[in-house]
Amino acid sequence: MVTTRRGTRHPATRIMASDPYFFLTYAHAPRVEGQSKDPDHLFEKIHTDLSVHIMQMTSHPHDAEVGYMDRRIRAGDDWWKDITSRLVRCRVLLALYSDRYFASESCGREWHAFTAREEIHEKVTGNTVHAVVPILWTPVDPAEMPPIVQPRQFIRSGLPERYNEEGLYGLAANGTYRDDYDVSTYEIAKTIVRIAKSTQLRPCETSQLPDLENVFERR
Repeated sequence: MVTTRRGTRHPATRIMASDPYFFLTYAHAPRVEGQSKDPDHLFEKIHTDLSVHIMQMTSHPHDAEVGYMDRRIRAGDDWWKDITSRLVRCRVLLALYSDRYFASESCGREWHAFTAREEIHEKVTGNTVHAVVPILWTPVDPAEMPPIVQPRQFIRSGLPERYNEEGLYGLAANGTYRDDYDVSTYEIAKTIVRIAKSTQLRPCETSQLPDLENVFERR
């Protein structure tokens, strides 16, 4: 069950208007010695820009979280309970692919949680859904990706060629690529909204999830 701000309780399997459109799963970048700027600041920029686009494209409540990203580098049961409570309600998993992402245990567990929820949806409704949106954060050799992610298709339509060459990180980090960055974030936001509406992925209870593991290590 979930409780709204007014205290009304609803079944966890019901999609709520306030449910976030996306869960941003990414690998935290380590701080380099002597670096003063937050190494994750570009992830926050992506999160903000996508949220702005989605608010324009939908009737999402103005006081509700549009997308979730974990800004903390922590461990422990309480931290993981907070993560899973979001994973069972966000409508789309936005996965920022990079070598560091696939080396991350927590990212592998987040992937497991969300795709397990897709399987629960299929068992309940009989409909197969794919609500993971893979994004190329930095260039990655497809042959070196974990087998479990390889069947998932990248979005291609509407994205500039430089996105395929540089990844979204390259477009965000290099100011001369600003136009390509703007086009890319707009198209990604459109895809998030489209996938969320077409799949209607049902939320679930955290207790329905299996014991979560780093599925990126499966071979």
